[in-house]
Amino acid sequence: MTKSLKLKGIDKMVEVDYISPVVADALAHLPHPTDVALRIIAEFNLTPIIAIEKEFYIKREGILVEKNSIDLKAVSEILARETLFERITPESGEGQFEISTNPTSDVIGLMETVFRIMYILDQFVSYSKLHIDGRSKPISEQPGNGIHVHLTLNNDEGCNVLKKDSGTERSESLLMLHVVAGLLHTLPDLMVAFAPTSMCYQRYIEPPFPNMFFSPTRISWGADNRSAAIRIPPSTVQPEARRIEHRVAGGSASIKYIISAILIGTYYGLKRACFPQFSKTYGLPSNPILGLPKLPNCFDLALNSFMKKGICLWKEL
Repeated sequence: MTKSLKLKGIDKMVEVDYISPVVADALAHLPHPTDVALRIIAEFNLTPIIAIEKEFYIKREGILVEKNSIDLKAVSEILARETLFERITPESGEGQFEISTNPTSDVIGLMETVFRIMYILDQFVSYSKLHIDGRSKPISEQPGNGIHVHLTLNNDEGCNVLKKDSGTERSESLLMLHVVAGLLHTLPDLMVAFAPTSMCYQRYIEPPFPNMFFSPTRISWGADNRSAAIRIPPSTVQPEARRIEHRVAGGSASIKYIISAILIGTYYGLKRACFPQFSKTYGLPSNPILGLPKLPNCFDLALNSFMKKGICLWKEL
């Protein structure tokens, strides 16, 4: 069931999809992300460092605003009071914007920061009789709204263990490979955490639709590839900035459950010391020649998979 609501509360102060009580109850079985982070620290002496990018549209009476009609400098000055706020920028869609946070190990502080940023934005635009639409796919001919999570792992000395072993983009560290493998392996069973409503699945569009949408549709990882589920941004200039960008979550998903699912996948990969079943993708993951499996492409399929496997995945690790 999907309908539009405007609610005041965490992850719901903007226009979002309605998450059914059944899904909410199911997702409540996921561990709190801090519990997973603490287990990763305890068992592997590695601290997850996380940053968030959240996309949204701004509308006036249902019509998308022109990007230059929003004073981003004034907005940035207001949001700069939040220590984890990094920037607000225009995105590829008409009237679409994105807020970004700085990386942190404070998961609770990060979730609270995103809530406050979106609340402040909602209040700011409401003075001009505008509203924020954070739904995953509110406009069929425009890109969807995603929540992208950037992840690194630091050791006891504060060094990023995901950085490359050598100077080439193809030389990933063992720990990077383990984490990527865990994220890809657990993705189908935890998909409902990233896409908890029917509308979310309208965002996962494959060609012949325009590639400007950059929405993942396959279980894939790629080097600086925005159409991959897991993107590895380039880090030649800054080796310590090597990180994973998880691009699957839709704008209607809860940041709490997104982070929980990502950290479960991270823990799975580290615990099993597994390797990706698929090679790093440099082209379009949906190319049939590559033969990459599809993400769950409908809500019912994702929910069934979660109820059968995902809901007990953490307890079995």
